[in-house]
Amino acid sequence: MIVVLVGPPACGKSTLMAKLKLEYADASFVQVDDLFSSVSEANISKYDFDSIQNQFFEQLSANTSDLIFCENNLPLPSSRRRIVQICEQKNYNHLFVNLNIPLEECVRRNSLRSNPVPEQVLVKLFELQFLTGRSRVQNVFEYDASNYNQLLSQIQTLRTQKQIRAQTNGFNPVSAFKDKLEASSRKILKQFVQTNSTQNALKLNEFRKLFVKEFDGENFEEELVEAFSHIK
Repeated sequence: MIVVLVGPPACGKSTLMAKLKLEYADASFVQVDDLFSSVSEANISKYDFDSIQNQFFEQLSANTSDLIFCENNLPLPSSRRRIVQICEQKNYNHLFVNLNIPLEECVRRNSLRSNPVPEQVLVKLFELQFLTGRSRVQNVFEYDASNYNQLLSQIQTLRTQKQIRAQTNGFNPVSAFKDKLEASSRKILKQFVQTNSTQNALKLNEFRKLFVKEFDGENFEEELVEAFSHIK
């Protein structure tokens, strides 16, 4: 199971993470805020952001613990969707814990840090968290200091669900359908290659792989259009 503490820098993710470490001594913990402190305030770029997030996703994918706590800003729906995809690959449950506090309080707390995140970065991440989109997140918990015990209860519930799935061989109908979709689409592509140019076949295969990867069993037509829009 992956539990993700979500919110802008200095919103309290590290404080909550410290409490959870006392509760779950056998769990693994992945933190990302320190990566943002290396970004230059004078030269913030999309490359900086993507590079930092990719480091985080790589660490998460490589982690073999069956209970992982991590903290990240994850302001974009696509970033949250990638976490869900990692969970699917691992056959894990997920829980996104939102920590929402005013921007002014985040800035104040950040200014007290020994190694603060550049304020321009903090403000940008705070604003991005309000973007909407298809993140595929199913389990969300709105956290404040008064409902800590409820958070622990929710974690236990989702861990139990995962154990039940494991006892039933972890059958996932969406994953099973995606396997069938992969095989069928490969067969169709093979037939296409026999009567069309290699260039067109390569482009179609790029589209096929993207569609199978993103498919989640819902909003079929919307996902088809989204996948096709990436093919230049």
